[in-house]
Order: sequence, then structure tokens, then C-alpha cells
Amino acid sequence: PNLCTDDSCDPTKGCQYAPNTNPCNDSDACTLTDVCSGGKCAGSGKLECGDGNPCTNDSCEPAVGCQNIPNNAPCDDMDACTSGDYCAASVCLSGKKVTCDDSNPCTDDSCNPLSGCVFSPNTKVCEDGNACTFGDKCSGGSCKAGQLNDCNDSNPCTEDVCNFNSCLHPFLEGGCEDGNPCTIGDKCGNGTCSGTLVANCGCHSLKLDGTSGRGRVSYATQLNPTGPFTVEAWAKADQVGDYSILSRWTGPGSSQRTFRLRINAEGTLQFGLIVQPTNGAPQEVTVSKSGVNLVGAWHHVAGVYSGSQALLYLDGALAGSASATGTPVASNVPLFIGAAFNPDNNSLHRYFRGTLDEIRISSAAIYSGNSFVPAPRLAVTANTIAYWGADQDQFTTLFDTGASFLHAALSGGTTWSTDTPATVCIPQPDFPPSTPGVAITPPNPADADDLKCVINTPSQDMEKDPITYQYQWFKNGVLQAAYTTDTVPASATSPCPTWQCNNCESWTCRVTPFSDGTPGYPGEASATVGTLQCKPCDGSVHANHCYKYYASTDNWGAAAVVCNNWGGYLAVVTGAGENQFVDSICAANCWLGASDAINEWVWLWITGEPWGYAPWAPNEPNNQGNEDCLMMWSNGTWNDAGCNGYMPYVCERNP
Repeated sequence: PNLCTDDSCDPTKGCQYAPNTNPCNDSDACTLTDVCSGGKCAGSGKLECGDGNPCTNDSCEPAVGCQNIPNNAPCDDMDACTSGDYCAASVCLSGKKVTCDDSNPCTDDSCNPLSGCVFSPNTKVCEDGNACTFGDKCSGGSCKAGQLNDCNDSNPCTEDVCNFNSCLHPFLEGGCEDGNPCTIGDKCGNGTCSGTLVANCGCHSLKLDGTSGRGRVSYATQLNPTGPFTVEAWAKADQVGDYSILSRWTGPGSSQRTFRLRINAEGTLQFGLIVQPTNGAPQEVTVSKSGVNLVGAWHHVAGVYSGSQALLYLDGALAGSASATGTPVASNVPLFIGAAFNPDNNSLHRYFRGTLDEIRISSAAIYSGNSFVPAPRLAVTANTIAYWGADQDQFTTLFDTGASFLHAALSGGTTWSTDTPATVCIPQPDFPPSTPGVAITPPNPADADDLKCVINTPSQDMEKDPITYQYQWFKNGVLQAAYTTDTVPASATSPCPTWQCNNCESWTCRVTPFSDGTPGYPGEASATVGTLQCKPCDGSVHANHCYKYYASTDNWGAAAVVCNNWGGYLAVVTGAGENQFVDSICAANCWLGASDAINEWVWLWITGEPWGYAPWAPNEPNNQGNEDCLMMWSNGTWNDAGCNGYMPYVCERNP
């Protein structure tokens, strides 16, 4: 029957088919209003199928109506800080993060999701490229010059000039002051100030007040001789008393005593030591000489252990001996100069009242036989453990100019005297320069930064000798012998281990000052590389990738957006080990990052990785009800599911 006609029969005319205007169905799902006209069903207007989603291709099929098919076209996620946004499963996913870098150190580069890259002026320290300025600083987005560099090299024999490229120091002629009180007629020559040495100049000794003045050398293994040794000094007392000259003798136990050199108020000079024989207990050995007077004149005193005897010498003459065999007993106590430790009340006593000079400890029996001529001025030899020559007139440290640098800290009533057993002390010994202040820049280096070791407080030399610096670099405490300048290139440093921000590389710069070949105490600075840039894993780590389980339920597209905002993607599983791991952290059924929405039955990972491993559950995938998204059952097998369903999911992030 024709629904668009009213059918009747006229007795005269027979059957009549009168057109009507009834509603009808023209069998085209793409028309809006179907009405009968002229005996036929005709639709008017077209169905609007556009869903406003750039990630679907919209069309109308007469048989089924609107079709919104997912595509993989480029799109815009409305975030100005991403580029290359793309469609997947009807959702616009963010592309790569935009790199905002104008290569200007005077701007802080950032990205605003609404407006894009932002370059904000900062006030950081910078370098304006002019060697004649220092303290340059950023202002208004550009590097502004700081203070003018006066190029002062502290050399009276050079003129200090700065041009745009560098400091210049042309030589000067004429008189000058070389800083050495033992020279006269100082004048400049080839950039160096020097004069003629004067005899009978430059000698000093250590003056002690007898009540509190002393020197103390902290414990060091070098102070424990392992065989024959010699201790010696020049001494001049102001009055008779019970005095200690040198003492490593702090308690009753043998482990607290090694040697001592002293004189008592009765005029008995003593050298004592502790030796460990091959068999038996440690043995105390003492050699004495009575009737000794050190008041008012310089006297050389020495104690020697030869391996078979303990020997005491006064002014080069053998004053006593005793049999002694064994190894000197090691102790962990300090060395006192001009005082001794009193174990009865844990304090110091036997303070020397007078002057000491030319103090030396040697790892050999320097003197033997009945006599020798003591040198008024000693020197460092191959056997020297420590040598305190006292040829200085300042500082509260008695410098050891031997190889061990066992400097003595001075306390109490100590001063410097020009009264010495020697009359000529030229040339003066080289005292070590002071410790430099050191820093590493930048203070929080990134993986791409060179490490620069900066001396922010230069060393000082008592004799005003030129100072040079030795650079050493240590990585995690291990010396890196290849790096001997103030810089370690970024190529030598490594990024923090994946996800382990508490295990980044620690670099230490050690700077040792030298003056006339004499090293001083080094300065050190350390920095940890890459900590600020390290990206910790706030989930679980597997095969250097970070995985995070989200228990909150979302549909597949929303889950993909959450993973993208986290800096990753819905988990992409490409092997049995990874599948087992993801299953272990997923407490229930979970979304995975694959879909066949673009091409039915052709499954694609959201990252574009090749499709291969696929542990489908039995009879899956089956595309029942247009199931286009991948999920994992709680037993680790896979299933295709409708993308609009809700379930937990696992996100994955690359290192």
C-alpha cells in the first residue's frame, strides 16, 4: 500500500487514490522531516552530523544515519606549550613540549599554556664579554657591565692596564720593595723586584713564657717511628726549671707513650722512649745526664734510638746510653713542643721558659759515636719526618717545612725572637701559603653544564712569593687524573641514574697552592650534578621505565589524557616480562595504551611502537559492540573493550 494516498472506490469511477500529506518514512536516515506530497514520501532538510570534535570524521549514511569515525589527524589541545598534537581514539592528545630558549642568560625562559613562551628578565650574574669589568649583572633582559677591573697584579714592577680584551702588565723600571727585610737596594728588572741579601738577617726562634706557651702537633701516623729515629732541638732556658722540650708521653700505658726529651730542676737531662722487644712486654728505656745547665746559652740536645741502643747527646758529645732493642711503640697521642701532658690531672705542665729553635724528628739514627759537631741551622733531609725551623716572625702556627706538613698550633705565651743559635739564615725557608677559598660554579650544575672551579679567596704567602695552584678533581671520592685544570667538561659528567635522584654524581675540586715549590693546605669544594633536573619515579620502576597505577576509574580517552599530563602515556606492553610486571601493579582490570579505532582489527600502540606481543584471552578480540580499546584482565590476559567504559589504568614514562 501507498501510505501517501487515501484509497477509495467510486461506484462510477472505480478505485480512487487521492494524495495526502501524512507523515511518512522515506527510508533515508539522513533527512529530517518526511511528509507525503503528490502521492510520494519525500524528506525535507538534512541531518547535521558534526559533533564538533576534530578527532572524528563526521558523515551520514542513509541506512544508519550519523557516523563519527575516530581519526589520527593533527589537532590542537589548546595548550600553547605543546606542539604536534594528534588524535587518538577520538581524543586530542598533547604532542611534544615546546622548548622555550632564547639563548639569553638574562631571561628566565618558561611557557604559559595560554600564550606560549615567556622570556622574563632576571637579575642573575652574567658576563658582558669585556675583560675590564667584573661583577656584571643582568638588567632589563641584557647583561650590564659591573665595576671596572683595575687589573692589579700586586707586582710593583708592572704597570696595570686594561684594554677591552684583557689585562696588560708592561714592565716598569726603578726602585721597589721586594718584601724581604734581608735585602737592600731593591729595584725592578724584567718585571721582578729584587735586592742584595744582607748577612746576619732573617733568623728567628720560638720564645716560650714558661707558664702557658706551647706548640701542639695533632696525632699523625708519621709521628710513630717504626725503627731507628732521632729527636733534637736547640734550647736556651731563661732560668732553672722542670721543663719539657719534646713530648709524646701522655699517660701511664705504653700505648700513650712514644718518646720524650726533657730536663728537670735538678739539671738532669733525659731522653726516654718505649720499645717493644721481640718477646715480652713493652719496655721503658731512659738515658740521663746530670749536672746540665741550659740557662743563658744555646745548647743542642738530641735523643737517638739506633735499634740496639738509646743515646743522649748534649752539644754533640755523647752524654749517656742504654741498651734498647725492639720496635718503637706506636701511640695515638699528639706531640707537645715546650710542654708535657700531666695524666694525674689531665692538664699540661713542665712549660719551657726560654727559647727553642731548629726542632727536628728523623726516621734514622742521625748521630752515632762519641761526638759530632751540631749544625746551628738544620735542614730537611731524606730521613726528615718533621722540621720546625722557627724562621718566621708571625702567625700562630709553627710551620713544618718537611714533607709531612705537621704544623704545630701555638697557644698561650708564645712570641718570636731573633735570638738564635745561627747568625745567618739566608735564604729564608719557604713557608707554605694559606688555604684558598674554593667554589664550584654553577652551584647546582645540570648534566649539560661544565664544572668550573673558582678561587674566590686567593692564598696568601708570608714571604710574598708568587703563588701557583694545582687542580685535582674527584668523582664520588675517586681521583680523576685526566682533569688537571679548573674545568671539567660536561661530557665527563653523567646524568643521575634513572629515577635515582639521591644517587647523582658528586664532584669535588681540590686546589693546592704552591709558593716556591712549597705546597700549602688545599681548599676544596663539592657539587652534585643533575639533582635539580633529575626526574624521580613516583610509581614503580621496571626495565628503566616508570609505571604508575591509577585506581580511580576513567574511560580510555580520559585515562590517556591523565597519563599524558603526567609526562607519559597509557602503558605499552611489548613483552611477557613487562606484561607480568604491569599485571602485578594493577589491582583489577586495567586500560592499556592500544586501540583499533582507526582501522578495525588493526591494533596500534598509542606511542606508535610496533604491534607484536599480544596475550589475548580466549576468543578475544571479538569486537562485540564495536569494542575499540585495549584492556588487561586481572589475570594478565587481554581483551578488547568499549572505549567509554570506566576502569583503572597504568601509565608509563620513559627515562
